[in-house]
Amino acid sequence: MDLSKWSWPVTCSKWKSGHSIRCRSKSSEHRWMELGKVLTPTRVKNQPTGLAGDGLNPGELHTLVVIDPDAPSRKDPKNRTHHFLL
Repeated sequence: MDLSKWSWPVTCSKWKSGHSIRCRSKSSEHRWMELGKVLTPTRVKNQPTGLAGDGLNPGELHTLVVIDPDAPSRKDPKNRTHHFLL
């Protein structure tokens, strides 16, 4: 993708494994999740509705993508990309 043709400022940054973010969902309190770590199904059963964490500026846009490359099973991973995008 050629970002030089965009007419507004574009910033691309990548968080490294080990950073933590806090996810909020309608049915849970804030829960910390460490990026790059395996999360159990009970920790991610509710779709996140908000984010917080060091380095997250409320005045900027942020994207959280949660995927499971083995969903619903390793033998039949047909839903591997059908998780959360916030």
